[in-house]
Amino acid sequence: MSDAAQALLLGLRDAWRSRLLASSVRWTLGLSVGWLVLLAWPGLTFWRDALSWASLPWAGAWATGLSTVLQLVLVALIYAALLGLSVALLIVFVFMPRVRALCLQAYPALRPVAGGSLLGPVRLALRLAGWTALGAGVCVLVPVVGGLLFLLLSGYLNVRGLVPDALEDLASDDEVQAVVAAQQADMAGLGASLAVLSMVPVLGWLVPVVMAASVCHLSMRTLLRLRGFR
Repeated sequence: MSDAAQALLLGLRDAWRSRLLASSVRWTLGLSVGWLVLLAWPGLTFWRDALSWASLPWAGAWATGLSTVLQLVLVALIYAALLGLSVALLIVFVFMPRVRALCLQAYPALRPVAGGSLLGPVRLALRLAGWTALGAGVCVLVPVVGGLLFLLLSGYLNVRGLVPDALEDLASDDEVQAVVAAQQADMAGLGASLAVLSMVPVLGWLVPVVMAASVCHLSMRTLLRLRGFR
């Protein structure tokens, strides 16, 4: 069994043990509906004005259908970006501290270490933000499967971006980078699995807690392996 599959199974187990699943459903459902209502609010027009260029006024009447599709795609991407950002913040600030403490009980060899700093995670976050923006731009240009590609890319980047939080105070910046470098394939596999899970009705609302627990297990197990533990 791959590290990604083991981490996902352990994440599902500890997500249940954390007793945060109901909270995850409430938060995720609230954010999903909240952003949808906000974007559809009649009085909120600034983002519609920002998309006015997508009406293709210069292209003539034949482009009416194309402009409608383009506007719908852009609105969907705006909604996905807002929801993804808010869920990521939800995981980091609400779920990760509690889930991390629970997962850490399975790894008694891990103890707080010196050498960590805010600079490493900040650099990683900036790089991931850049890759996300670039990936979103490329996916918009890919017909039919662009949305699916963006979903998979977001899943991978979300998993990768949570590694520093999972290893906070447990690893130095160099060790965090080593964990990220050692688990590229498994992070992609875990991100893809969580992306698929997020598309399943009802189960998708549980993804924030499951993702936090799964990333903790994947990161902690990899860190121990790099330190010579088995």
